[in-house]
Amino acid sequence: MILEQKLPDNHDLSVEASNIELVILEESASSLSLVFPPAEDLSEIESLKLANFSLKTLIASHRDEAGGEYAHELGRLLQKEERFSTSPVFFNRLANLAKLSGRLELEAEYLQRAVRHGDGDIFSRKIAENFISRGMPGGAEDIFLRLDLNKDIHANLRLAYFSFARGEFSAAKEALKRANEIDSFDYNVRLFEGAIKFVEGDYSGALRSYRIAESDRPNSSVLQANAALAYIKQGLHKKALSALKRSVVFDPLNENAVCLLADLSFSLGKSEDVIPALRYFLEYEQRDAKVWSRLARGLISVGAADEAVAALKRQASISDSISVWNNLGVAYYQKGAANRYRAYQSFKHAVTRDEGDWRDSAIAVKNLCYLLSEDKQYEDVIKLTAIATADEDGRIISDKDVSDLYSLQISAATDLKRYDLAERLALGVVESTRAHSNVIAWAASWLIAQYGLDESRMDEGLAVAARFKNLI
Repeated sequence: MILEQKLPDNHDLSVEASNIELVILEESASSLSLVFPPAEDLSEIESLKLANFSLKTLIASHRDEAGGEYAHELGRLLQKEERFSTSPVFFNRLANLAKLSGRLELEAEYLQRAVRHGDGDIFSRKIAENFISRGMPGGAEDIFLRLDLNKDIHANLRLAYFSFARGEFSAAKEALKRANEIDSFDYNVRLFEGAIKFVEGDYSGALRSYRIAESDRPNSSVLQANAALAYIKQGLHKKALSALKRSVVFDPLNENAVCLLADLSFSLGKSEDVIPALRYFLEYEQRDAKVWSRLARGLISVGAADEAVAALKRQASISDSISVWNNLGVAYYQKGAANRYRAYQSFKHAVTRDEGDWRDSAIAVKNLCYLLSEDKQYEDVIKLTAIATADEDGRIISDKDVSDLYSLQISAATDLKRYDLAERLALGVVESTRAHSNVIAWAASWLIAQYGLDESRMDEGLAVAARFKNLI
């Protein structure tokens, strides 16, 4: 977030990156989609690392414990192998136990033995899924290609997915067409069809496919989130918001839907609406840095600075980054003069970190420069902005939200009465072929005002005004 006398309506809190997921196939197991550091904060963050509860981690630990039990049952059942040496049911059960105990190669071995004594297609599908679980999609694809593709929806969907993943859309659509001919109302067929149309830019077509899928599975959280993406692409933000709210109601622990709802709500100035959903998610998944960052952003946007600081410390206990320290600085700034020093510490800690996205770093530098400017530390502003913009290859000057590092630099030079430097910097901005229109307008306005103070340069000011009249 950019520090100003009041918080802006939108943009510039850095949040933990969250990949937007467009789900193609939904399945039960998974879906194919130098400065002293602020010691007090660091100490508290360290203590929080052990306090984060995760339902996913708990389930995984129980699964690991159960794996030992399955392995024991597998060993017990193997004692009967001689007796059932020609039974496909027996080998299928051994395969299931091997899979549940995490021994995928052994599962494949038992499935191969089951094939020799039973229905080849049934066990062939399971062998193909075993190949996928072992990261061997080529072996799975070979098997699916040998099945009856005029009757097998699942095989066609898998083949469509493999083609889609390789960017072979024509082959994917051909496999999907076969699946559609088998059952045109199948949920996954229509979900996949909608995803392909979305990628091709046919957002209305994607929504039509999703509506058909909805008739088969009306309470699908994934489906509503996919539909929301199509609405967003069409600029129908109110419909997207409604779809995302339904998605979160259907599955409050759908991270993709929760994060997307938080991002859209924030962009529309409605963060207060999503805060309860974020809090509910974090009751069960306290190790999700992306959701903590979005909760903190929402809390800052509604003025709940104390709660935002607490949320950011939880985020930092999971994922220490430039963005979390930048946001801590914003939250401390929002808390008022008594916390100004801690705001400084947080911003300084953010800008001295080496890792992270260049834009996150630029935002932190910018916020620190705002603080320094408020405290009339103009020399420091010039030094920091000069370092940040040196050899920046146009990324900063062309970015709407961080290009005003240049205006901060020009303002600081002006306040120091270093007018030659300020003019040189302003001319550099207006002559740049990559500068964002906002910073060009600001620099041009500065030049017009500056030239207007000197009668001998009035013509230069008029020339600048004429040149940039469409911007200013």
